Amino acid sequence: ARGLVLQVLPSGRKLWTVRYRYRGLQRRLVLGEYPTLSLAKARDAAEDARTAIRGGHDPAADRQAAHDVPPDRVEAL
Repeated sequence: ARGLVLQVLPSGRKLWTVRYRYRGLQRRLVLGEYPTLSLAKARDAAEDARTAIRGGHDPAADRQAAHDVPPDRVEAL
């Protein structure tokens, strides 16, 4: 899948990420940790993210916005 990267951290953790451009900015979306997320599932998740990007959404920003809403607020419901 285009933009799919296995990132190896200094700690030894391995993360599947997808790199893409959205409105001219380089973005990165963490898909999951290897080996919990297999290569086949990482490819599927990367393709889903790329479909969302083509549809005009920024998956990394959407995920961040979901984390920014405090859980004890009405908006979270």
